[in-house]
Amino acid sequence: MPTEPNRYRFQISRVLGQETQVGHRMEKRLRSIPGRSSVSEGSGGSGIYIVDISERVPRKLTTNIFEAEMPSWSHDGKWIYFMSRGTDGQKVYRCPATGGDAVLLAALPSTERGLYPFESFDGETVYFAGSESDTPLYAVSLRNPGTKVALEEMPTIARATFWTIVPGGIYFVPADAPKSITYFDFHTKHVRQIFELDKRSWHGL
Repeated sequence: MPTEPNRYRFQISRVLGQETQVGHRMEKRLRSIPGRSSVSEGSGGSGIYIVDISERVPRKLTTNIFEAEMPSWSHDGKWIYFMSRGTDGQKVYRCPATGGDAVLLAALPSTERGLYPFESFDGETVYFAGSESDTPLYAVSLRNPGTKVALEEMPTIARATFWTIVPGGIYFVPADAPKSITYFDFHTKHVRQIFELDKRSWHGL
């Protein structure tokens, strides 16, 4: 369904293992820590909201960044990663889950995009897509932030939501094989097909 400029856009994470989609456009499912969900609301300026499932009351994440969107949890639940867009280009940030000043991880040129940042399972790297379709994935080291590096050994993915991180690598749908579920191994840098779908994938992994 098209997103109207004056309508709200919502994103909500999986809650207790179940995935919920809310709003006019579901851009990407968000990983959650147990018992919590992270919600992003966008209209005019985008903000991030935390919902404690037991209380069911949204709390806005207070940070120093006005435009905050596409949030995801760190695996230890202490940080929230997000993208921010401005006249000088998009930036990748992380902010304490309790609120506070965001830490800049990477600044992208105004000619480039960044979408859906997610933390690796070892907590040392953040990955994100570079465009909506036929896109490479990029990595930013949390030990030495500031520079993004393309995963050159990994083929481009069909769409920005068609990938997911696991402890040893990334499952994804390649742009040149849209019916294939494929695996990229972090250690060996090898790519192998897991199985073939009978139709093109429609939603993200």
